[in-house]
Amino acid sequence: MLRTQTRVLENAAPLVLDASLAEGLIADTVDVRLRVSASPPIPFASALQGLLDYPYGCAEQTTSKAYAALVMDAATAQRLGSTGLDAATRRARLEGALGRLAAMQAGSGHFSMWGGDGGGTVPVLTPYIVDFLLDAREAGFAVPDGVLQKALDRLSEDLLAGGEQFYGSDHRDHLRFANRAYAGYVLARVNRAPLGTLRALYDHKKGRQPDRPAAGPAGPTGAGPAGRWQARCGGDRRRFRPRSGRCSGVAGRLQQPRPRRRADDRAAARTRPRGREVRRARGGPGAGRCRCAATKTAAAGSG
Repeated sequence: MLRTQTRVLENAAPLVLDASLAEGLIADTVDVRLRVSASPPIPFASALQGLLDYPYGCAEQTTSKAYAALVMDAATAQRLGSTGLDAATRRARLEGALGRLAAMQAGSGHFSMWGGDGGGTVPVLTPYIVDFLLDAREAGFAVPDGVLQKALDRLSEDLLAGGEQFYGSDHRDHLRFANRAYAGYVLARVNRAPLGTLRALYDHKKGRQPDRPAAGPAGPTGAGPAGRWQARCGGDRRRFRPRSGRCSGVAGRLQQPRPRRRADDRAAARTRPRGREVRRARGGPGAGRCRCAATKTAAAGSG
């Protein structure tokens, strides 16, 4: 019989162990061990062994079981006090997992839960699977390069396009951020992370990027999202770029809006002289011909 107790000591509180720990046990057979650690009491050995013994094999389960085999080498198993796997069994399990994951990859680069395009892909699993593939490659195992590159390409395109939207899920914004952040981390491992996208993701999470101005209860000068352009753009709304959510450097570069013509201006424009009337009034060619014709007529009449 095995009895275990886990206690967390805070503020240097005393630890008291009494005879109740061995109550109901034969005194001569009791073996008590005390372990004090600054690390959280996580049963790594039993958790890894549970993954190794797990009987099912969807894409997530295959990756998790393979991760356990990858971590539980001989040195780690000895340090954790576990039997682990021998070298041949460990290699066979990892090679089998790599082949199974390759068969589960769809044409898009994502992975389906049980294999094939018809089963539907689960995009949120792709960063996790690619992270495992990179760890396996670094450990010296033969990872199919075509599978890895196709998945990396998919992650890069999804990160630039916004990634999975998680429609209908609780805490949708947090899920979107976590998924994109994990994808960015995996891409950064192979120097393929777009720094501009990661910076925008960071600024958006920290609330540094202003929202687009929109009509709302707070109005354009309120404290709500519609008025945040004031703090960012120095109170000059003409500098705000709605498409990018940022401000231009110089307000004068923006084209000023043309003033609308008033009703009296339109009426004056309709009564303004045009064409031959304008030329006659200004002494243009039309006016000269008229004066010459009038002079000739007057001379003929006098003769």
